[in-house]
Amino acid sequence: MNESILSVLQCDGDQGRVVLVHRFAFGKSEVLLRRESFSEDIGWFEQSTIELSSGQVGQLKQALAVLPTPKARPARPLAATAPQGQPSEGSPGRPSRFSLVS
Repeated sequence: MNESILSVLQCDGDQGRVVLVHRFAFGKSEVLLRRESFSEDIGWFEQSTIELSSGQVGQLKQALAVLPTPKARPARPLAATAPQGQPSEGSPGRPSRFSLVS
């Protein structure tokens, strides 16, 4: 049996985590999700494990793909603030959406 830790997902606080593990054993490849807790006396220990077959991993990826993601915006510098009473770099007579009004 061969196991590799793919990722460690921290939970709120320092006492819990989820460990994503790839396990290859007896010609079978699986992904495991292990819920672990921490104890000062023994360190990290397993609370529970969910075994996902390769088919289930594919289904999970499809399910996660439908989650909305924040749209990335290209970074743009802020427009300089125009003197009071004068428009900034936006359309004539209208301030840019990045201008600051005092």
